[in-house]
Amino acid sequence: MYKETAPGVFAKVDSTVTDATGKYLFDSLGDGNFKVQFVAPTGTVLAKVTTGATATDSDAGVNGMSAVVPINTSLAAGSIGRDNLTIDAGVVPYGSISNYVWKDTNGDGLQTAGEAPVAGVVVKLLDAAGNVIKTTVTDATGQYKFDSLLTGILSACEASNDFSFIPKAGGC
Repeated sequence: MYKETAPGVFAKVDSTVTDATGKYLFDSLGDGNFKVQFVAPTGTVLAKVTTGATATDSDAGVNGMSAVVPINTSLAAGSIGRDNLTIDAGVVPYGSISNYVWKDTNGDGLQTAGEAPVAGVVVKLLDAAGNVIKTTVTDATGQYKFDSLLTGILSACEASNDFSFIPKAGGC
C-alpha cells in the first residue's frame, strides 16, 4: 500500500498478504490518495488490467500497481469513496519452453556422447502464425529458456550462421 505524500509522489506505508480466499484488507486508513501494488505468486503473472465490473475486473497495472484510490473519511461508512473493497488483481499461471542445442556431429538428430553444447545460437519463439514473439541466445552450456509464457500454441526454432538447422518433421 502506497500513500501520496506530495502531488504524484507515493511512499510505501503498509503491506499484507492475501488470506486463503485471496482477500486482503488495509484497515483504518485516513484521508488521502493511495495505490495498491500486487506481486504475482511464483509460477504466475498478473492478468492484464480490465475495465469490466468494478468488483470483478483486474486492477493491477504496470509493475502490479493499481490506479490512484482516493479515500475520504467524511463520506458515509460503506461508500466506495470511504471503504473501497474493489481493488483486486487476477493472476494467470504460466509455462516455459527450454532445452539444449548441441553439435550433432553424426547428423542423426540424437544427443549422443561426445557431442558438445553450442553457445551463442539464436533461438526464436514463434506463435501459431509463425510470428517471432521472443528471442534468446543459448548460454555456454547450450541451454536456452523462454519463461512466463501464457497459454497458446508456440514453437521454438534455432537459427545460426555457423550451423545448418534441420527441423523435425512438422517443426518450424
